[in-house]
Amino acid sequence: MAAGHISGQASPENSFSGAANGSGSGGGTGQGRSTGSIKADSLVNSGSITSTGSVNINASGFGNQGSVSVNGLTSNNFSNSGSLSAGRLSSNNFSNSGNLSAGRLSSGNFSNSGSLSAGQLSSSNFSNSGSLSAGRLSSGNFSNSGSLSAGRLSSGNFSNSGSLSAGNLLASGSHFNNSGQLNAGTLTTTANTINQSGSISSNQFNISGSGSTLSNSGDISANVANWSGLERVSNTAKIMVSQYWSMATTVFSNSGIAKSDGAFNLSALTLNNQGDLSSKTQVLDVRTIDNHGEINSTDKQTIIDAAITNHTGAKMEAGQMDWELSALDNTGAVVHSGTDELIIEADSLIIMM
Repeated sequence: MAAGHISGQASPENSFSGAANGSGSGGGTGQGRSTGSIKADSLVNSGSITSTGSVNINASGFGNQGSVSVNGLTSNNFSNSGSLSAGRLSSNNFSNSGNLSAGRLSSGNFSNSGSLSAGQLSSSNFSNSGSLSAGRLSSGNFSNSGSLSAGRLSSGNFSNSGSLSAGNLLASGSHFNNSGQLNAGTLTTTANTINQSGSISSNQFNISGSGSTLSNSGDISANVANWSGLERVSNTAKIMVSQYWSMATTVFSNSGIAKSDGAFNLSALTLNNQGDLSSKTQVLDVRTIDNHGEINSTDKQTIIDAAITNHTGAKMEAGQMDWELSALDNTGAVVHSGTDELIIEADSLIIMM
């Protein structure tokens, strides 16, 4: 069988409706108007391959430096530094540094440093340092250091150091790392380790952990935040929630700003506060509260079964206070700023003026 060869001269058109097996390289123009396929062990294109019909390319290795527009493309090793458009594209090892658009793209190892758009994209190992948009993106290991937008994004291990926006984002791997800019309509993670040093903005931010840890040294803003199953939450920067914030953790340590314009409900064994913790209403179902900063509720503050140490220079303030305590050791300020009743029930009460 003769080796398949795709080449074109400057003016004639090369039409195809069969198959070529072997290797091919092209620097001219190949055009097709009927259903057909191109098959090759290795195919390098620096010219133009186009089809007005349904044409598929199947090559073990495919490199495009020119222009390709086809219905379907399958390649074990794929590299594009030119311009490529495909209805369907499948590759085990995918690399794009050019301009690429695909209706449906699936890949084992995926790397994009160019410009890429896809209706649906799935990958086992995903890395983007370019510009990428997808209607739906799913990945095992996910890494973005470029610019990325997706309608729906689901991943295992998640890492973002670039700019990312998604309508719905689910990260279900063991690690969630964000040092970039992340915007999501709904953000949900079940990661064991959550490191956030960038910025997160979300309409709804859900954490459903199992002994998970969250460390925030950046900015988090959300309308609604539901965090559960956490072992430790540490905030040294800023967390802002506009409506409702619920947190279930063993330990909550705050040395930054943690604020809810609406309700804040905390279930924890220990609350260590050296910063500013404030909300409109508060329910603190906490066994030990150690306060060196400010804990403030503009409306009602309910504390259940806690031993509180409010240190010198610290302040706890609320419009209405309803405290049921095992102990209160206060050398700081406890301020009842409202007109409603102040209720403090404690087994042990130490107040130093």
